Amino acid sequence: MKPCIILLSGVVFLVGCGGEARKTFDTVGQEVSRKSATGPPNEPAAPAGGKEAAQFHVAQAAPVDRKIIYTAWVDLLVENLGTVETDLQQLIRQHQGIVGHSDLTGSPGTPRSGQWVVRVPVAQFDDFLKAVETLGEVQKTKIDSQDVTEEYFDHKLRVENKKVQQDRLRTHMKESTGKLTDILEVEKELARVSEEMERLQGKVRLWDNLTALSTVTLNVRERKGYVPPESPAFGTTVARTFRGSVDALVSFGQGIVLTAVAVGPWLPVIGLVVLPTWWLVRRARQRAKAVVVADAPAGPG
Repeated sequence: MKPCIILLSGVVFLVGCGGEARKTFDTVGQEVSRKSATGPPNEPAAPAGGKEAAQFHVAQAAPVDRKIIYTAWVDLLVENLGTVETDLQQLIRQHQGIVGHSDLTGSPGTPRSGQWVVRVPVAQFDDFLKAVETLGEVQKTKIDSQDVTEEYFDHKLRVENKKVQQDRLRTHMKESTGKLTDILEVEKELARVSEEMERLQGKVRLWDNLTALSTVTLNVRERKGYVPPESPAFGTTVARTFRGSVDALVSFGQGIVLTAVAVGPWLPVIGLVVLPTWWLVRRARQRAKAVVVADAPAGPG
């Protein structure tokens, strides 16, 4: 009887252990599976699918607002500089650009040359370059880009930090009841912080301008010597001569007025020196004349 009881107790014990083992294994497996689904503890779990999953991936892949300065140089050889200037002005208007600088040089019988520095929106940069290259024969093209994204956002962050520091110093000055020397020291620090913030803001504004508008420098040179237009008519020559004479007369009058203004302060000094000298010379002459008359022989009586 006892062997049977012992055998039955062993079977029950093994069955119970097996159940606990399976329970423990299942619990551990579920924990591992949950951790695998949720990912590492420091990373957010991505949605399973659908619209939320698409929004999640778009948010993760959001593009960075790059700050890039685009610059280009184009050298052109043309037949007629005057025609190119007209066409260039039209292209600038079409591409919403502005002329920052222009310079034209030349003389009759020699090829003329011109330079234009044009600012166009970045979105129009490529199209404007293609249009400019159709104005003549391209001799040289150079394109340069400078990525200032890191410096730009670093300066913006520093501006925000300086603004917080500035506000704290101003609040401290309003609420401070300390000594005058302490208040003056705070004012000095506030001036330094404000100056640094203005300098950083100026750099950010400069980058905003340079990255919003690209710069294209166009150098144009004529192939042949410049031939001036026909000689003006006689009436035009008379009108130009008359205008030149009037301008010369005006310049002469201005010169007289300026001379009088310049000499005016010296008139008292000149009077003190010249008038006594003139009086002494005149008196000496009169004395000499009187002596000569006295010494002259008397005529027959």
